[in-house]
Amino acid sequence: MFPTRPGVDKKAALLAQAKAERLARSSQKKVEQQSALQENSALRIQKAWRRTRTQRSTKVKQRADWDDMASQLPSTPALGLVRNLQLSYLLLKFYNPDVCPMDGKRLTTLCKLLLSKTVIVADDSSAASQTGGNSSGMSSSTGQSSPSTDSGTVSSPNGDKKPMTQVPFQMILLHARYADLAATTIRRLLQLCIKTATGYQVNANANPSNDSTPTKSKAVVNQVAPPKSSTFSAPEQELYLSGPELRFVMAFVDVNTYRLPENVSPTIRTQLSERGKALVLKILDSGKFYKDVRVGVLRRVEVLIQMQERTKKSSHESVENSKQKSLSLWITAIWRCCLLLQAVDKDVTEKPQSRPAGKQHKDDLINLYSDESTAVGIACHILTVPLFTNCLDDLCLQLAWQSHVLKETLDAILDLRHQQFILSSISLNDTLSLLGNIAQLCKVNKARNTEAVNRGLMNQQVDVAVVLLTHCQKYVSSTQTTEFRQYHPIFSWTNVSQKNQQLSTLQAKFLIQQLEYFWSREFALAIFSALLNLSIPVASASTVDSQSPTQPNMRHNSSNASDPQGALLAIEVQQACLFYMILMKSFDTQKTKILVNLMYLPTFLTRLWRFMTTLGPKGGMYIYLEAAAGSGRKGLDQEPLIAILQIFCECCARFFITLDDDDMYEQQKTWELSELVFMSGFLNQFCFSILSQQQDVKVEADPKETAGATSGTANPQTPLQTPLPPIFYHARQVLMQLYERDCRRAFCPPNHWLLMHPTKSVFQSPLQLLSSLSLSNSNRSSNSSSTKSSSTTSKSGKLFSFSFSKAPPQYATPKEFIAKVWQKDRTALQILETMPHVIPFSARLEIFRDFIKEEKMQRGQSLALVRPDLHQSTMVKVRRGYVLEDGYQNLGQLSANGWKNTIRVKFVNESGLDEAGIDQGGPFKEFMESFLESGFSPNLNLFTTSTASMNMLYPSPTSHFTHPSTGLELFRLFGKMLGKAMYEGLLIEVKFANFFLSKILGRTVFLDEMRSYDEQVFQNLMFVKKYEGNVEDLGLTFSLDEEVFGTHRTIELMAGGKDVEVTKDNRINYIFKVSDYRLNRQIQDQSKAFIEG
Repeated sequence: MFPTRPGVDKKAALLAQAKAERLARSSQKKVEQQSALQENSALRIQKAWRRTRTQRSTKVKQRADWDDMASQLPSTPALGLVRNLQLSYLLLKFYNPDVCPMDGKRLTTLCKLLLSKTVIVADDSSAASQTGGNSSGMSSSTGQSSPSTDSGTVSSPNGDKKPMTQVPFQMILLHARYADLAATTIRRLLQLCIKTATGYQVNANANPSNDSTPTKSKAVVNQVAPPKSSTFSAPEQELYLSGPELRFVMAFVDVNTYRLPENVSPTIRTQLSERGKALVLKILDSGKFYKDVRVGVLRRVEVLIQMQERTKKSSHESVENSKQKSLSLWITAIWRCCLLLQAVDKDVTEKPQSRPAGKQHKDDLINLYSDESTAVGIACHILTVPLFTNCLDDLCLQLAWQSHVLKETLDAILDLRHQQFILSSISLNDTLSLLGNIAQLCKVNKARNTEAVNRGLMNQQVDVAVVLLTHCQKYVSSTQTTEFRQYHPIFSWTNVSQKNQQLSTLQAKFLIQQLEYFWSREFALAIFSALLNLSIPVASASTVDSQSPTQPNMRHNSSNASDPQGALLAIEVQQACLFYMILMKSFDTQKTKILVNLMYLPTFLTRLWRFMTTLGPKGGMYIYLEAAAGSGRKGLDQEPLIAILQIFCECCARFFITLDDDDMYEQQKTWELSELVFMSGFLNQFCFSILSQQQDVKVEADPKETAGATSGTANPQTPLQTPLPPIFYHARQVLMQLYERDCRRAFCPPNHWLLMHPTKSVFQSPLQLLSSLSLSNSNRSSNSSSTKSSSTTSKSGKLFSFSFSKAPPQYATPKEFIAKVWQKDRTALQILETMPHVIPFSARLEIFRDFIKEEKMQRGQSLALVRPDLHQSTMVKVRRGYVLEDGYQNLGQLSANGWKNTIRVKFVNESGLDEAGIDQGGPFKEFMESFLESGFSPNLNLFTTSTASMNMLYPSPTSHFTHPSTGLELFRLFGKMLGKAMYEGLLIEVKFANFFLSKILGRTVFLDEMRSYDEQVFQNLMFVKKYEGNVEDLGLTFSLDEEVFGTHRTIELMAGGKDVEVTKDNRINYIFKVSDYRLNRQIQDQSKAFIEG
């Protein structure tokens, strides 16, 4: 189709040929380059192989020379100091036990040699010449040995005999030529020996092919049977437990090793001592000793703890006892080495002037002023080993006490120069282990120290525990969150990975036992000893009333700023309380035990309360009220003594649970009633002041929220609320307990709890309210209630009460308060929710009725336009003889909106005909009364009656047996019926037991409400509580036996409770658990369903 073009085709062919030739040349060049590269690689490999072969042959020759020199040793070594140095230097040249396991045996032989006495001639120059040593000879693989003799003389070249002297190897440090080389060699040998002593036994029977070690070596090695493998895997290797290497370390880190007898020249003695100390300081200042030792200590302590636990479980003597003894001896030896280095460090620290002025060495600066001191090393690397102090025997503990290890460690942690380094160097589990070992040392050293020393150490331990636990707070949490996802056996959850340092179950168990010392009764008595020995009388009412509120209160201000001892005591008590707060926050599972041990210290709560009343320049708890009101130091967060009040409130909240009426009203063992009146008044004002501070936050109410708040909720909430401080909830808990007791059996004067005046319209700020918080000793008028008059009288015949001579504490008039509630005033709403008792009952009732009225109005006006069915009435037909059944059938599934509608009842007579009439409220009320009367009948076994409270009702504990399917629904229906009665304003005559009424109000009930449950059970518990004999003789356990419809069953109050005996120490816990079971647990489901309805 197209004509041929010869010229074009020829040109294309030439181009193609040129391209092919170019590609061929490129390929050839690449081949040549690859060949050159391979050739160069082969040359490098050959060169490296030759070098390795040369080095290997050199090391083989060095090993052969070493063995040849060692084989010529007689039974009594007499080579001389320089020859021993040659052997040491040569061993360091080829030492590699991973390649040649026989090197471990050679190191053992060398250590035995260096630990023995060496024989030299009296003349140093002759000794040097006889050993034939020179500096060049130390760098070569010497195969010639000098002549040696085991006699007491040696022949000189001219035939004269000179005497021989036995000296230790460390005398080489005095040699003029080899002193520096000897120091370096000894230091390197110590590093090898530490590595060997903290590792595993090496199998020296395996002879690798590259080891031409002669078999004629006669050195004896004191080692246990070698393992099957020469690798360093822990499961197949045996731990190194004893041998010359460990003895060498113990000897050459001891400065006493470098001290000569008194008969030696003082110049020589001083010179050797200084050089020896310098050698030990280099080992110390390198910072590696404690790090290297820690690895071995960790392994052996863990193994020893496991062995001890297995031995406890076995019924016969374990075969591992000998190994346990060896492990203990190893730990003892390492601990002695640590203490020897600490002694050197302390000696240098105490004598810094021994160094030339202005030329202090860098190592000394590290030792004295940095984080490489022995105290820091022991704290960071030794005491952070879990359960280390549990493995120390009495000798080690005695050495630790003599060396002041506990004191030095506490000082190092509290020293700001070291504190940051320590906290940044140790992990979470290390911090916990350090705290546990400190607790153990404190426990065992207490008997050895004087009272003054113990007191100082206790204060330091509290400070250290606060520092360490505060450091842990940012890493732990009691609940699992997206941040805290890692499980921790002690702290529950943490954000730190535990992959490499996970505590075992056994370690966690014993670690908790160590830490329990911090919240033990013994420790608490020690740190609060000053407070418990302080005599503080009950505040005199007359002295308080005689002073103006603006003047300082001068009644026994033991902690006034003008009293230094009182101020120091306040700081000490504050730090102790802060310590226990952090303990409870860190160890949430131990919180109950901590509080119980604290609150039952002899007179602790009594003296703590009276001590708090003396704090500040004015006393009378004024500093806390000032802080709550936001004045002074600008709030509770800035009040330095707030931890005292928080610990007091937390202890009291649990203490009042087990405080019976006899102890509180008749005996008045802990506080006089007058003190309780003042305490309740303070807490009432304190909580109110905190709530008053919340009004500074401006919250704009949304109209939709306002409408929602009126749709039936009695406690509307603002859209935004800043959280209240934790102290508020603890103080409020105690406040409500006192209020409930006063309601049950009054001990406070009339209107004591009200902060709202019924008529006056004066609004006072919290600071103005402080001025009215005073004590009055005016007698009550004879017209007062005899019960309250008798209960508020103290043992001394005086009264604690609020003086109403000035304006009483008040918030506003009832009308103003109600108006503020509807305006969504933040303070008014929070007071209504958390402190309703400060509002007169009439005002609360009016607020409640207004809520219902407003809710009905909203339903009638706005909601009816969208949901007309909400206003339809519900018609219920009820047969006269089947009120309960028909009521459950018709109303059991009625919705909440249905209950708010009008419910009309049509009764059906016995003939099945509807009764005439229209329900205008009367039939419904009749139906409700009949329904509740049938349901509350004990014969139905939904409710039962108490034995000592005039047949008052509470849910039957056995209702789930008689009503397995409908029981909870019936309880829920009864709750709805009572709610409907309150919603419609109907009066229902039903008598509930006091403890059940408290549960309906949302209160937790315990021992003080037991009377309303069963008087006999209450008296039995009181007998156990006050029994003065041996409680174990009563034969009680943490379990209850009961018979239900002819079937006997045992209820355990705790896990394994039937096997736990009740003793004097745990009887309070037994009473607490019995009360909790009887009043709360056994009717928990029934009460919950009733309250839900």
